[in-house]
Amino acid sequence: MLQSCDNIGNTARTAVFTTANKEWASLADPGNSGHGSLGIYAHGQTFGVYADTGSDGTGVVGFGGGSGAGVVGFGGISNGAGVTGDGDGGGDGVRGLASTGTGLRGTATNSQGAGVLAENTADGNALQVVGKAAFSRSGLLTVAAGSSKATQTGVALTSASLVLVTLQRHATGLYVLAAVPNVSGSSFTVYLSNTVSASTKVAWFVIN
Repeated sequence: MLQSCDNIGNTARTAVFTTANKEWASLADPGNSGHGSLGIYAHGQTFGVYADTGSDGTGVVGFGGGSGAGVVGFGGISNGAGVTGDGDGGGDGVRGLASTGTGLRGTATNSQGAGVLAENTADGNALQVVGKAAFSRSGLLTVAAGSSKATQTGVALTSASLVLVTLQRHATGLYVLAAVPNVSGSSFTVYLSNTVSASTKVAWFVIN
């Protein structure tokens, strides 16, 4: 690896460059690139790093030390994807596995983006869940004895929010009349058809 390289000494990186530095790869870079210590740093016009394997092997494996990430991807300035996975032959495009943490996590830092977008363009399931599903915008609300309504606070709402509410016990003639959002107050009030003689729980779920 002596083509246009700067591998001089044990503490220097080993790098290879093409004409005009349009493509290059750096091995064992202690921080000369300005990105900190790197095992491999590569730049290409189409792919920064491309790896494949025969049979049923894995193209790329990443292990994060401590609380670090195994693989991190940054999208390009022209709406490029940080990480793209393409599963052929029935394989998974992207697979996450965790023994104690989260198998796969997506986070959006703006109000327009989605943390995770699930889409199926062939009329199939956009999202399929095997096991329990937990939602932070859901819970139980108690209507106190002698009352016919209760208010849930601390739930950020917009004009597009839909509040769904169901009773958690059966009582003849008792049902949910309405769930009225208060967008500015980050709350909603549940109204029942009658005053309850004993505390009664309702389950709620907010969409949008």
